[in-house]
Amino acid sequence: MNRNRLITGGILGAATIAAAYVAGWFVVAHILQSGIADWEADRRAEGWIVEHGAIDIGGFPFAWRATIGAPHLAPAVGKAHFHWTGS
Repeated sequence: MNRNRLITGGILGAATIAAAYVAGWFVVAHILQSGIADWEADRRAEGWIVEHGAIDIGGFPFAWRATIGAPHLAPAVGKAHFHWTGS
């Protein structure tokens, strides 16, 4: 009976650690997405034009990667002529 408790405890412990890691990954992914949104808001407040398609957060389980579709950055109208786009 002691052996079964030890095995059950080990399985529950490993499952708890795995669940905590997954939850932590999603928390960091949310922080990454919020950071992008904050950067975007800051640039717009400075007068920049910021446009893009969908933002995809990926890389689970060992990395965090943000893929931003069709990004475009340009100064507001009337400022120096410059714009940047990406694929």
